[in-house]
Amino acid sequence: MGYQKRRNKHSHRNPDWNDTITFEYICTGYNYSGICSQRVMSATKLEGMVIDHIKNLYSHPKVQEKIKNLLRTQLEMSHDEEVKNVIKKIT
Repeated sequence: MGYQKRRNKHSHRNPDWNDTITFEYICTGYNYSGICSQRVMSATKLEGMVIDHIKNLYSHPKVQEKIKNLLRTQLEMSHDEEVKNVIKKIT
């Protein structure tokens, strides 16, 4: 996959129109020939879709439970380390 900046010249059709610049992801390399079109989609659209997908994954109940368990474990570990450090300082 590649990332490119493309200039769209609209002013040659009509002088009142403005030229635009778009950013898009493209298929590059011989591995992708025939698999997908040269231009995949605009960067804004693809990035928005990825963010939406991440939000959907994050809001899933199993993922929420896993995050809670990880945070709980990290807090317990940090608490245990603090207790060990205090004991070392005392002794």
